[in-house]
Amino acid sequence: MPIANVHRAIYAALNSSGVTICNGIRTAGTATPVAVYDLTSAEISVSLNGVSGNNVWVIGLQVVCVADTLEDVCITVDDIVDAIDANYTDTGEAVKIVITQFAVAFSTENIDDGQHDAERVGTITITLQAQEY
Repeated sequence: MPIANVHRAIYAALNSSGVTICNGIRTAGTATPVAVYDLTSAEISVSLNGVSGNNVWVIGLQVVCVADTLEDVCITVDDIVDAIDANYTDTGEAVKIVITQFAVAFSTENIDDGQHDAERVGTITITLQAQEY
């Protein structure tokens, strides 16, 4: 199963959260709350020849949730996790995604515009398994 299929399935899972999703960097002018994600690693376990079973990708995913308040960050984090926590299945890509590890850390962005309204950040680190079905 190509990594492109896995990436599209992960994007679809994140997008199903209802949160505005960006890849890599926050698109200029995007209103908060917003989530910016990156695949940080991808490793595949390949089945042996003659042994039934589909290959499994182990994916490292980082999602940075940005909002104006801590409450909005928490809601955004919950929305992201809820979207992929229920063993998300992407029928278009024929990929099933399962969370195997989850962590979140909260912080505040550096004030960069001279105002005292720094945005709040929740950085989610997730390990997923993705398998073709």
